[in-house]
Amino acid sequence: MNAGSFRIHTLGCKINQYESSRLRDKLLALGYREAAPGEQAALVVVNSCAVTGKAVADTRRLARKAAAESPRARIILTGCAASAAVGELVKNPPPGEIVAGRAEAVAALLGAPLPGEPAGPLGRAGLAARARSRAVLKVQDGCRAACAFCIVPRARGGPSSRPAADVVAEAESLLNAGFAEIVVSGVNLGQYAAPDCPDFWDLLAALDNALAPRYAGRASIRLSSLDPGLLDAKALRVLHGAGLVLPHLHLSLQSGDARTLARMRRTNYTPEGVTAWLEKYRAVRPLFALGADLLTGFPGETEAEFAATLAYANALPLSYAHVFPFSSRPGTLAASMPEQVPAPVAKERAAALRQVAARKKKAFAKTVAALPRLHVVAEEGESPQGRCEYYLECLIASEPGTEPPRPGERVAVVPAGVKGATILARRLP
Repeated sequence: MNAGSFRIHTLGCKINQYESSRLRDKLLALGYREAAPGEQAALVVVNSCAVTGKAVADTRRLARKAAAESPRARIILTGCAASAAVGELVKNPPPGEIVAGRAEAVAALLGAPLPGEPAGPLGRAGLAARARSRAVLKVQDGCRAACAFCIVPRARGGPSSRPAADVVAEAESLLNAGFAEIVVSGVNLGQYAAPDCPDFWDLLAALDNALAPRYAGRASIRLSSLDPGLLDAKALRVLHGAGLVLPHLHLSLQSGDARTLARMRRTNYTPEGVTAWLEKYRAVRPLFALGADLLTGFPGETEAEFAATLAYANALPLSYAHVFPFSSRPGTLAASMPEQVPAPVAKERAAALRQVAARKKKAFAKTVAALPRLHVVAEEGESPQGRCEYYLECLIASEPGTEPPRPGERVAVVPAGVKGATILARRLP
């Protein structure tokens, strides 16, 4: 076992992925080495999530697995569960130290950066190590919305935003390092506001204007989850004019019933308003992927309210959905609300919504498979695979005498069929 080896386990959202990447960069700059698969590590960091009770349980499970695999390792649990769900963790204490705050701050426990490491968003070692298919770019953190079910404000505090100049600089460093796709992410992008950029749509326009002249046709921008309250006339203008932004939206809808949304304290949009905006968006971009976060079994959700959400999901042009049964989080308003929905009912409703989403995903895949050409960012795997601009999984047929695409490489393909919701494709020469 190398005394300077480390391993990072990441749970939860793209923001956690970003912060784990930043920690990885800092550990490499300190002289640590990333442990190989199956190798015992001297340091194991679990970057935790607190959004659901299952996520907290997964944090505990990963810490115990790390202790079994690397019995001499220093184990650190950090991230959202370590910040906002310590009470849940210590009820059945996992091995290791609990360190509140962002994962990247763990490096401060281990010493100062090595001298000679260049300044800027990413160092040489970090860029070399980030051999994943796409790069996450965090532009905003924290939230003040105080949705009734959400523990995130307790874990991350109020909103803070990065200056647009810093965002553009990091995006350029990522593209120069060879990434072909950047995922722009934030805890609540609707609360982005920086001194040099008033809102998220201005930031996206600035990012596209800075990068498109040089990277058009070679790289792209994908948007992470959006609050539906962001969907306005300005959003239409910016998305219509942004050449690097992919035809893919993911909306944090939560429910298709206005009464349920009101109890959730999500009153900055309505189901009807979202539908109307999507119709306008379709007029300027006829084909696009649409994902949604949906929550079932929120306290007080009646059969009629769930039926409204189910009908809404059926009517939406969804291409996939992330569906969660309600998980009570200690300290949130929803935890003490009356009319708690039994867990089996919430799970049954979630299963019904997942069936709708699965059917729509397969139908969407057939539509995309009829296109003459797609662009895929390759991912690691036993056979060439990746995701196209419409966020569908693609299997790329191996061509005799040709090298498979490298992870992160952007390749043009021709759809040759569809299997379930996966596009079968062959690479263009």
